[in-house]
Amino acid sequence: MTNTSGPIYEPTTDPLRFLRRHYSAVITIDELIVPRNIVIDPASGELVAALPASVDDAESIVLHVPDESSGSLQMMVECRPLDANRDAACDRLLIYHGRAEGARFAAMHPIDVKWEVQETKIENFFGPSPLASEEPRLCRMLNGDPNALGALLERLSGRATMEPRAVGVDQLGLDVRTRTGLVRIEFREPLTPQTALATIEEWMRKS
Repeated sequence: MTNTSGPIYEPTTDPLRFLRRHYSAVITIDELIVPRNIVIDPASGELVAALPASVDDAESIVLHVPDESSGSLQMMVECRPLDANRDAACDRLLIYHGRAEGARFAAMHPIDVKWEVQETKIENFFGPSPLASEEPRLCRMLNGDPNALGALLERLSGRATMEPRAVGVDQLGLDVRTRTGLVRIEFREPLTPQTALATIEEWMRKS
């Protein structure tokens, strides 16, 4: 069984873990600079945001996660429009953040990445979540017992949360919406489609 007990896992040189710790970015659309909430679409690995209408004609779009500081993860992206009536990734943005900040829902596919912490190869960085098909079931299980979920989060991270609700599960951690905002709970060892269900069931029994 995967051992994930103990303090939150905080590596500094894993770009995917770094990205998943953050739920916002500063986005430059040509000369326009806009802060935006973001999520990761588990089906594609693309980043999703609600952007200004000017994105349709933009020649250059760059994400700085979480901001424009020297330690940020910088990604040049290509955008494709999303339909709020059809694309689940739009609902995901609203579930995580409760609101949309722009006129266009867009999926952003990284084509180049720069991170001063270490050299990062774009081809090894993005892709669908291995747990994408299991995620709804895992979230239902976690949210089925709010008291056990709160106890589990405190055990995994060493911190108490108020009114936690699991909104996302991937191989590296949990995304949890609380009364005060979003919290990332990371696993020491990645889950797999073969271990995720049994592992989370065991966690909930122990909480």
